[in-house]
Amino acid sequence: MENLKVIANEFFPVYQSDIGEKLVNARDLHTQLVIGKDFTTWIKDRIHKYGFLEGEDYILTVTKTGERQNVLRHDYWLALNTGKEIAMVQNNEMGRAIRKYFIEVEKKFRESQPKTQAEMLLQYAEQMVKNERENAERDQKIRQQETGIDTLTHNLTAVPDHRKVIDNVNEYARWTRVGHNEVYNSIYSILKAQHGIDVKARVENERRKLNAEYYQRTGKLYAVSTLKQKVNGIDVMVRMACLYKFNSILAVFLTKVKVPTS
Repeated sequence: MENLKVIANEFFPVYQSDIGEKLVNARDLHTQLVIGKDFTTWIKDRIHKYGFLEGEDYILTVTKTGERQNVLRHDYWLALNTGKEIAMVQNNEMGRAIRKYFIEVEKKFRESQPKTQAEMLLQYAEQMVKNERENAERDQKIRQQETGIDTLTHNLTAVPDHRKVIDNVNEYARWTRVGHNEVYNSIYSILKAQHGIDVKARVENERRKLNAEYYQRTGKLYAVSTLKQKVNGIDVMVRMACLYKFNSILAVFLTKVKVPTS
């Protein structure tokens, strides 16, 4: 791998590529976890068992080493989420410590980056939530007299029902004529940038594992449509307890299109 720079090195190096990917060398992870198996056997077993995909979950590089350049060295560069998952499944103190290290690296990196327009919008939305919660007991229903449009206070402050969230997505799509997938993906991007919550990756991982379990039982894979019904973004966010964050961002989007600015 070329053009990698070290962005953290408290435990062992975490790198960033020139396109912003955060990577960890699987050999470093293998060494720190004190694995009993040799490196090649271990990493191939992890990839096969958990269905990691080359180009998505890891990058494989092959370089020539030795005095005569006749020895091939295989390096597996893991995405940070892949490294966290591998550390977690070790189910021991070292694995938990390394997973925590990766989480802290992500947090410090996000805090050091300048805020994007999307992140500023989310920060504004969260401030609105805080203000409305403080005033909720004495002012349950706020109306905007000049426009005659009720504010979206309830959407911002209440713990949302998943059906209401779906209704709000449909409403925003109707107002803006934006495709539903584009609405979801836009908000997923903000969740990932602001909170490090990668809903799309979690959905794909759950679908992949569900498919692998089904294949082991039946020798067949689920149809794509069936798999999408079994695991979707809304259900995943409910399990991750972050649906309210998604709904808060969506409420701001709705406010901007329904309430004209002066």
